[in-house]
Amino acid sequence: MRIGLYGRVLLKPGSGIVRYSYDLIENLLKYDKKDKFILYVQKNHLPYREFDSTLEIHEVNLPYFMWRTSLFTRILDKDDLDIYHSSAYTLPLVSKKFRSFSTVSTFHGLHPEIFWQSFKDNIYCSLDYRSAAIFADRIQAVSNTLKEEIHKIYKQPLDKIDVVYFGLSKEFQPISSKNAAKEKAIYERYGIRKGKYILCVSGTTKNKNTETILKAWSILKFKHKFKLPLVLLRADLNKKLTLIKSLGLLPGKDVIAIDWVDDMRYLYGLSNFTIYPSIYEGLGFPIIEAMACGAPVITSNASAMPEAAGNAALLVNNPTDPTEWSDAILSLYSNPELKEELVKKGFERAKEFSWDKIIKKVLNSYRKLK
Repeated sequence: MRIGLYGRVLLKPGSGIVRYSYDLIENLLKYDKKDKFILYVQKNHLPYREFDSTLEIHEVNLPYFMWRTSLFTRILDKDDLDIYHSSAYTLPLVSKKFRSFSTVSTFHGLHPEIFWQSFKDNIYCSLDYRSAAIFADRIQAVSNTLKEEIHKIYKQPLDKIDVVYFGLSKEFQPISSKNAAKEKAIYERYGIRKGKYILCVSGTTKNKNTETILKAWSILKFKHKFKLPLVLLRADLNKKLTLIKSLGLLPGKDVIAIDWVDDMRYLYGLSNFTIYPSIYEGLGFPIIEAMACGAPVITSNASAMPEAAGNAALLVNNPTDPTEWSDAILSLYSNPELKEELVKKGFERAKEFSWDKIIKKVLNSYRKLK
């Protein structure tokens, strides 16, 4: 088969969707030697990483908004595609009877639907999420939880939706004693030492639940005399300064904010443990990344997080309650046996997300369209 792949998402490092898209392409080229893959990128906007030479790269001389139109469909038709797969929702909004190829869209979550905030969000949902659900011939959802949400919210039949988890990037693995130089560099860059901080994979959107964790840290500091700092990854501290100060927390000491980094593996692996407080995700893949790096995990018993965690994490049943978070953090911090048990279970859980397993599910989804 000739399979086209959506490449506009590959412009720069960033979200998990970007990493997933790169890994998807690399592993399709690695494990599937029968099919031909063509990557479509906007003209003069090549991916920042190189791929195997067997991948054809076609530069599309159309503005991005026209990738949803019949003009882009004609380009794909001329290339005699069998399948066009978007790893980030966006598809041509063209009925099957007006194109010669089938379409696949990967869904990573329905965040704008569940945390709708503005008219702009509604337009965005219509153009990408809702339309992709309708015009896709097959949908790949990153969890069973998300599959049910797509079925319920978009009224799509369950047999149209395949569950295909994220595959784990090869960079996420335990740190060894050989990484002492990198450990020193982490300290010099961020001022944090091995085992002397709790990592929280956070963010700026409502679902990330950052305010609850800050309130929990205030409880830990003043009620329990807890000394370790909270390291917030992907958080904008300036937007939280008023809250932080009102809680009696010191920016840079009690709370350290780190923007997007290339040191994720080390931040996970050097932490005392990792917390993931989100109340909604399509899967919650930082849970798996942390486990693969040897970090025990506490996460929310909400949305798809239990599905990601399996039996390998400590779950907080009411994730919007700061006291439950402070209790869970104290419980894990003071229990070395529990930490060791979660590390072992975490390594086993992470094995379920290896790309050699995931890519088979991607290809099986393609074969259903033949």
